[in-house]
Amino acid sequence: MISFEHYINSKELRIHIMSFVVWISFFLVIFSTNYLEKDVGVSFISLANIRYILYPLLFVALTIQVIIGQKIKKNLFNTFFLALIFVTILQLIYSEINFSVLFRLLLLLPLAFVTKIEYRYPFLEKILLTVAILLSIVYSYSLGFIGNDNRFVANSDDPNVSALTFLLGFYFSHRRDYKVLKLCFLLLGLFTLSRNFIGSIIIFYLISYSKKNNLVKKILLKIPIWTAILVLNFTLFSVGSIVTLKSKDSFIYSVNNSSRILHWKDTSNKRRMLYNQLAIIYLFSNSNSLIYGYGENYTFRKDIIMPKSVHNTFLDIMMSYGVVFAVLLIIVISKVLQQVINETNFEYFYSYLFFTLFLPGCFSGFILYAFYAILSLQKPEKT
Repeated sequence: MISFEHYINSKELRIHIMSFVVWISFFLVIFSTNYLEKDVGVSFISLANIRYILYPLLFVALTIQVIIGQKIKKNLFNTFFLALIFVTILQLIYSEINFSVLFRLLLLLPLAFVTKIEYRYPFLEKILLTVAILLSIVYSYSLGFIGNDNRFVANSDDPNVSALTFLLGFYFSHRRDYKVLKLCFLLLGLFTLSRNFIGSIIIFYLISYSKKNNLVKKILLKIPIWTAILVLNFTLFSVGSIVTLKSKDSFIYSVNNSSRILHWKDTSNKRRMLYNQLAIIYLFSNSNSLIYGYGENYTFRKDIIMPKSVHNTFLDIMMSYGVVFAVLLIIVISKVLQQVINETNFEYFYSYLFFTLFLPGCFSGFILYAFYAILSLQKPEKT
């Protein structure tokens, strides 16, 4: 029998502490909704509020990690340390201290202690995922099953945010091999008519199939994570700009479901491309915006014209905090993800990366924790 003292000092406890926090983060994100009732607006578990549950957990978990002497990889620690120092120096030089910027970096620190989540709770996980699906349907019913653009919604009145939740549920269920739940999340995601979701699923299965070829697998595994993020974003900005300039007024908005899926040349995509271009112009207009951005609420500023947030995670971070911080954040995130991305799960990363190209917030806070939880999952043992 293992003594309590031995367990306290064991590597197993260290894994359990952070694994629990990351695991519970995933389910809180899956459960999260904006409002449970359309007209009354009764707040439920929203992505904006779950921080009040998880921040204390993170603080306690990190404190315990320090007490029991859990170590962080040297190169990862150096990356965190240098990024914090560099950002702090920049802020001191320009006399504009933004604690939100520093906190975003520090929020990634707990993930440095998680490299795997063990397969221990299949029955509980199935119950929680089932409840999450039921709550999504209840929320959708409160909206009449229709949100923006006459499309199916659940968890949010934005179909693409709903689709992100279902994509995470699909990933989790696929990783655990919960076939029925995987099908449920897949169908719910398709009902949102989100092209982000459909594209991500196609990429997921294409890579899953193509990685059977050893050459393809080796190439994708050798590409640095930060390189993949920057190259795909640069490609999107370039292609989007060219297409927008050539299309002129040929974009036509359509609420017809079938034409929306088959016809990408509508005003929804045109607005995204135009916002991308505006954001890049504003960012490189002066050195101050290049370093600091325009703040998290840049859509409310009077000195720029940006009616809605840029629908791209990387560009949204740049608009909020500047190009310098965005690049540093991507490097830190890449170092953290590098711990858990391997030949068994890199299709999840590229699939998710595609989704980040068309929606903000995918590399922020507990959305990132939820995705990290999926990458950290161990495949169930075959019995």
